[in-house]
Amino acid sequence: LEQKAQNRDLMLHATVQKQQAGAHIVTEIVQMNKERLERAQEHSRKVIIANMKAKSARVDNLKKLKQEVQDQRLQTVKNAMEEKEALKMKLSTVRDASPKRINKMLKEYDLPLLGGKQENENAEEERERR
Repeated sequence: LEQKAQNRDLMLHATVQKQQAGAHIVTEIVQMNKERLERAQEHSRKVIIANMKAKSARVDNLKKLKQEVQDQRLQTVKNAMEEKEALKMKLSTVRDASPKRINKMLKEYDLPLLGGKQENENAEEERERR
């Protein structure tokens, strides 16, 4: 009878140890899963933040490019207005000028000469150079 009690105690002790070992393994697995989930969440946060930063940088670049284009347009309009004003000034001086002087100014702007005398004007210029 004592032998049976001892065997029973040994079996009971072995069963308890198995259950404790199993519980310990389950606890370790649960802890590892929690750590893995935390790492996954941290990675997910980092990816989301990186995406947001990339989008923000893209928006900033687009704003910068848009501003550069706007500045370039403004400068183009300003240059056109300055050229227009300069042409107005030249035209006001040309109104009473001789045809030769008018042709000289037209030639500066690569425009056709008055009276179709472009060949004659070229010949006159060559004579003047000599």
